[in-house]
Amino acid sequence: MSRPMGVLPAGVSIADVYSPANRARVAVWTWKPAWPGPHPLLVLLHGVNDAAGHNWFLKARVHDIASRILDVSPTDQPVIIAPSDTGILHGSAWADWSDGSAKAETWLMQELLSWADVTFPLDGRRWITGLSMGGYAALTLALRHPMAFSSATAMSGYFRPDQLYVFVDDDSRRRIWAGEAAELEHDPTHLVLDANRRAGLQIAFGCGTADSVIESNRAFARHLHRHHIAHLYEETQGGHDWSYWSGQLPRHLKFHVAGTWA
Repeated sequence: MSRPMGVLPAGVSIADVYSPANRARVAVWTWKPAWPGPHPLLVLLHGVNDAAGHNWFLKARVHDIASRILDVSPTDQPVIIAPSDTGILHGSAWADWSDGSAKAETWLMQELLSWADVTFPLDGRRWITGLSMGGYAALTLALRHPMAFSSATAMSGYFRPDQLYVFVDDDSRRRIWAGEAAELEHDPTHLVLDANRRAGLQIAFGCGTADSVIESNRAFARHLHRHHIAHLYEETQGGHDWSYWSGQLPRHLKFHVAGTWA
């Protein structure tokens, strides 16, 4: 079911999608290109403080970027979905919490992708991009679910699950992952070492040089280089804000299409 929210840009709508796992309706911002398709699917994941996907459209205007840079090849224009991480919690890590209070991973990887498959004319290509917490989750979920996505990119992400703890309260820390073994299964630095998990997956990430998470990005880039794992990494001027993320979105979209920043 879609619902209006003021005057939305052409092609943009908001769907209230029921999540059985969370027993709640969850808001999903969507954009469908004018060309009838079929299209690739681009999933956009928000960070800790957004709690919804609206800023991808209202601040970054991702639909305009997708239309502008991909207009020479309408077959590459993606359907875009930007969900909330269940709309229940801030700082969910896009994970199924150990205490059962939130199931953001189940919502995204099972329920939402299935909904998208039957709602839009899709061609089978799936891409995922996230910022901050969503950047961590984009790479982590792509590795936890091999072959679900052909490419995964992160902006201003962090790459160890314990780094989320900077952004959430003590109570949430105890409820997300129950112990070190569970953290390891949500640690992209560990998951990426498994060749079967990263088979067919293209990886790219970037960070602003004034961002507090820059060292996490540099460490992950060194980790991938040390283990001879193909990836693209780029540092540019910028901070942990929408000015940086909006400026980088065209490069991430181009990477999904062509496997390169150029």
